[in-house]
Amino acid sequence: MYGDRKTENFADHYILVDQIGSGGYGTVWTCIDLDTKQKRAVKIVPDMKCLRKTWCPRFNKKVPDEVSLWLPLCHPNLVSLLEVFYDEENNYWMYVMDYERDYQDLFNYIDQHGPLTSTASSVITRQVVKAVHYLISCGGDHRDIKDENILLNPTTLQ
Repeated sequence: MYGDRKTENFADHYILVDQIGSGGYGTVWTCIDLDTKQKRAVKIVPDMKCLRKTWCPRFNKKVPDEVSLWLPLCHPNLVSLLEVFYDEENNYWMYVMDYERDYQDLFNYIDQHGPLTSTASSVITRQVVKAVHYLISCGGDHRDIKDENILLNPTTLQ
C-alpha cells in the first residue's frame, strides 16, 4: 500500500459508493474516505490484467507498470494517484485518486452537448499536449489517449 495508512486493507479506509466507469482493464468507482469523509475515485484492476510489472521499493514488491509510472507524477492536467492497495484474497489492485464531481469524460460531454467549438477544442487540446509533454519528460507515455480518458470541467474547460 502506498500512502500513510496504518493497514493495507482498502475496506479499513474506504467505502465503495457508485460505479462510474468501466473499460478493458477495470472499473472505476466513487468511494468515501472514512477518515476525512472526502469523496474519491478508485480504479479497480484485476491483477491478471497487469501483464507488465516493475519492482517498487515503496511496496517491497512488483507493481503494475501503471503504478510505478504514475506514483511520482504531479501535473495540473493529470489526475493524482493518492494511494494504492492490493487485495491478495481477490487478486486485484485498487488505485485511489482525486475525484472532481464537476468533471465528466469528454466522450459523454460531446455526446450530450454536440461538437466542441473551435475555441473549446483548442483550449482542451493545448492542455492534453501539455500533459503528454510532461509524461514524456518523465520517461512515460499514456498510449490510450481518447475522449473517454479525458476529464473535462464544462464550466472552466479545465
